[in-house]
Amino acid sequence: MSVLDKEIATLEAQMDSLGIALPPRPPKSINTTTNTEILRDELMFRVIYTGMQNFVSQQVQDSMQMQNKTLINIFQRASKKELELGKIRVIR
Repeated sequence: MSVLDKEIATLEAQMDSLGIALPPRPPKSINTTTNTEILRDELMFRVIYTGMQNFVSQQVQDSMQMQNKTLINIFQRASKKELELGKIRVIR
């Protein structure tokens, strides 16, 4: 979480410097009545891991379309760090 928090702060600072409005933040927590007993650890792991793979893949694709060198560097550093942390293999 600390890595993601740092990446968020970096992107927010860059957005401020470029004059891009930040979207509203989601709530810190939500109340749910979901029965978590039906969710197995393996299922949750697969959903989260697949989401991480897709996110990193999207980051790489986005950075390839950018023109701003600062943003490209931010996205590339973030992608590398996330790949290292999760030992993620990107699937196309």
